[in-house]
Amino acid sequence: MDDIRDLLESKELKAVVEAIERFEKLVSHPALLKEGEFQKIAGGKKLGGDRIIQILVADPAYDSGVREILGAGLAAWIIDPQYDKPWHGAMCRAAMRHMNGAEDRVGLKTEFWTLEHDIVARYAFTGTEFLREIYDGLGRYQAFLEANPKDTVRFMAEELQPVINTIVRTIQYMHFAADNFTDDARYHKPSLNRAVQIFAGLKEHLPNFSTTFVSRSVLHAHWSASKDTLALVYAADSIHIGRTTLLQLIIDERFSVAMHGSYLNRWFGRAAHVGSHIFATAADTELKKITRKMLHGIEPAPFHPKEFGGKEYQLVHSHYKKRENKFRSFNL
Repeated sequence: MDDIRDLLESKELKAVVEAIERFEKLVSHPALLKEGEFQKIAGGKKLGGDRIIQILVADPAYDSGVREILGAGLAAWIIDPQYDKPWHGAMCRAAMRHMNGAEDRVGLKTEFWTLEHDIVARYAFTGTEFLREIYDGLGRYQAFLEANPKDTVRFMAEELQPVINTIVRTIQYMHFAADNFTDDARYHKPSLNRAVQIFAGLKEHLPNFSTTFVSRSVLHAHWSASKDTLALVYAADSIHIGRTTLLQLIIDERFSVAMHGSYLNRWFGRAAHVGSHIFATAADTELKKITRKMLHGIEPAPFHPKEFGGKEYQLVHSHYKKRENKFRSFNL
């Protein structure tokens, strides 16, 4: 340890540090986050999704690598908000891609490693601020080693697909009710329990129900643990990109801010509409409060629910419509 301390305190190392600091100034770096802010967003067991949203819709002058890392974390978080490993791993993989991009930029993809190439990639293109705030904030090499590989993440997402299907369909029923069943005297308020009743009836008419949706207990467990992200999941499913949806791109970990940044305002705006319109009429008043806090300052962007017909349409109507009281009161 004494040898290490001697190295760290040596005048030679001090000269190297001063030289790197001067060298780094030769390249202009886009704005990163405020000092310590990344740690506040991603340093705990719960991701600061609300702050990420504000950053992604704010100034695009933020460093593109930081935006990609935050976007990757947000995308993974909405799929499985109960645990920190998925979103933390997604951020680590995005950070590695960013640092690898710096190496490619300096030519290390095709040329042999040299100290000069490494210094330019690490300190000129990646930058000490990124290394200090993001690389160190994520946990350095140890965190990168422990991050789940992409194939494992895809498998985990596939396991959650029925849960996501059920959550999306539940909010779709609530959306339809919020749009069409506005008379409280005749119809029930949008709720999770109404959806459970609809699913019970749908189960008899859908052969692949058990592989497409989950049971009532599983739905309740995930719904309760995912209230922060429900609106974001449903809004992402409503946005079509080519032959797929934004939600499916997120599930497949094919979403990136660079490729899909033009959809962010629509995504967050529709999620805000879920809170201000759908959840505003819901029996669970907490949903509106949580969603409003998550999407503070985002202008709602109204949209219509996906259509459903046949037996499902009948079930939605029958379970939302209140039964008429058979007993009438008479003035005697």
